[in-house]
Amino acid sequence: MGEGNGLRLLAPTNVVLDAMDETVGKAYRAALDKLRAAGAVIVEAEVPAFNALAAINDLVAVTPEILEAHGAVSAQVAKAMADGARERLGVDVAVSVTGVAGPDGGSAAKPVGLTYVAVADRTGDDVRRFVWDSDRRGNKRFSAAAALELVLERLTEPPA
Repeated sequence: MGEGNGLRLLAPTNVVLDAMDETVGKAYRAALDKLRAAGAVIVEAEVPAFNALAAINDLVAVTPEILEAHGAVSAQVAKAMADGARERLGVDVAVSVTGVAGPDGGSAAKPVGLTYVAVADRTGDDVRRFVWDSDRRGNKRFSAAAALELVLERLTEPPA
């Protein structure tokens, strides 16, 4: 177990970060270095756009039924992605992000900036909803930061 950069993990941990595209990826690389320095083994998986349903279902267990019932940007999809990635990749912690980054694609029910971040570990899962008020780049940065904060909470706080 490492203590790099002031971060102390509770135990050696394998982490997967999924559903992060290239733009979001640039926003979280520095934080990944901190996790690695603290002893985490990082597995990074890039998930294709939701139009590639077969690839999504194979990697992170988002079923057509979940997508049809709740839509790609939903708490249910974020949870399924995190749970599926954890199970299928055999890691201790998985995090997922799904959202409407903008500038297009929003609706009254799911506005631009709406984001769901989910984390799954052996104690269960947690999904959080955010609505960012920025441009596409800013929304992705905020989403990446929220995902990392959620992972860090799970890795550095003892279970209740």
